[in-house]
Amino acid sequence: MELKDWIRAARKAAGLTQEQLGERLGLTKGNVSAWENARHEPSYAQLQQIADLSGMGLPNVEHNHTPGIDDASISAPKNGLIQDLPTRGKNRISGETSTEPDDANVSQALKGHREIPILTLEQASKMAATVDPHTLAEGLGTVTTYREVSAAAFAIPIKGPSMLPRFEDGDVVIIDPARPPKPGKFVLAGTHAGDAVFRKYRELGANDRGEMVFELAPLNDDFATLHSERDRLRIIGAMDAHINYDRDE
Repeated sequence: MELKDWIRAARKAAGLTQEQLGERLGLTKGNVSAWENARHEPSYAQLQQIADLSGMGLPNVEHNHTPGIDDASISAPKNGLIQDLPTRGKNRISGETSTEPDDANVSQALKGHREIPILTLEQASKMAATVDPHTLAEGLGTVTTYREVSAAAFAIPIKGPSMLPRFEDGDVVIIDPARPPKPGKFVLAGTHAGDAVFRKYRELGANDRGEMVFELAPLNDDFATLHSERDRLRIIGAMDAHINYDRDE
């Protein structure tokens, strides 16, 4: 049985409409419809919830799952800052380290999960590899991920158009302070003003003190490029995964 057929069968076994199942999971009818039409797949945690509601055994998701896609799901309190994130349509989650399916890695990933707090940019500006992000989070919700990240990993919502077209306002990225920056990849950096910016990392070479000088470039040309020495930037961490939402539903 294909995953989409299992979801439909499980929903009917639970005696629920698409709208009712969506409500039980904190999602929308559109999300459930997209699952049942194979436009995208639920996270493993969501499959477990559906199985519990229906009494059906879990499907063989290890052969339906591709690393970097639906490796995370978002939960947030009803009064949270980003409570509408799961209702924006089809979610696509891309991991920076995942390039091709690997059944062994997928099987290992599905054995456990981590709840990663979602921080505001102000909170994220205080992060470092030695800081527990759970001590900074205050009610913005969590990201459930099956990817291997450090204990200091956290998530932030994308704000504004500076990283269009790849990153849209309301998308979420997972940042890992233990992950070193690499040229051409995306990082979160703290500024001297006490806030944080998410940009593309570009190395310029070492200065007289042996410190790497770098630029942080926006993807939208209407925004300025930042310079590590001029703007006194500090790398907080590199992006591990990007959670974005198609706006066509």
